[in-house]
Amino acid sequence: MINLKILKDWCDVEINAVAWQRIGLELFDELSSAGLDYDQIESPSNTEEISVEIFELINNKVIEIYEISIEREMVEA
Repeated sequence: MINLKILKDWCDVEINAVAWQRIGLELFDELSSAGLDYDQIESPSNTEEISVEIFELINNKVIEIYEISIEREMVEA
């Protein structure tokens, strides 16, 4: 499983401080449908995990917006 906090932190450091907010806003409907609420997206706990499918959705959005890819091994719990 993918650790959502690690993923958010990676985006904050490797892209920029508002990257995660933009990704969350652009994918809010999809993430919400996957069972994540606003607080979980905005401030995930250290134990919050997402599926590989949700990670791929987020990674594809990162590629689309920032032209950079997230290595899955970097954000696995």
